[in-house]
Amino acid sequence: MKIIAQKEGRPTIRNIAKLLMNSMYGRFGMHPSLTNTSIWTEEQINSLTNGWDILSKIDFGELSLVTTILNKEWILENLGEEVLLKHLVNMGNDTNVAIASAVTAYSRMIINSYKLQALNLGLNIYYSDTDSLVLDRPLPPEVCDSARLGMLKLEHTFKEGIFVMPKVYYLEYKFLKLPGRTSYL
Repeated sequence: MKIIAQKEGRPTIRNIAKLLMNSMYGRFGMHPSLTNTSIWTEEQINSLTNGWDILSKIDFGELSLVTTILNKEWILENLGEEVLLKHLVNMGNDTNVAIASAVTAYSRMIINSYKLQALNLGLNIYYSDTDSLVLDRPLPPEVCDSARLGMLKLEHTFKEGIFVMPKVYYLEYKFLKLPGRTSYL
């Protein structure tokens, strides 16, 4: 979807596809939520067991928007591990840390192979992240292709950069002005 949208010049669809691809695995690695938000009557609220604590309640006439959190300690102490496990399973948190870990480990392997390639070519590595490298010169064209998944893309050429920590950096770009053009390249 991303590549087709890119070829067809549809940047919005391309960005949505890229966002989905880059964030989907993160869903598997999320910490399970122990909260539940529902609209309840006062009678339903009063019938809550000690296994749930009310975090917030917003009244809308006879109904209330209530956010509750599972009281794991109380359930474990009073009802046992089996009941707690049943509650946790019923909460429907579709997470899988193994999948998230495998995806991030594989992406580190890929970016590290590009780093090795850069070092073997005598390039200096100034910064790297999950899906990016900042080098003193471009990598060879055979590893840069924005239309193929898993390949790198030359996104920027810049004059100077300051790399403070992961995801915190400053880049000073080179701007080229061509005669007869009103915009920078």
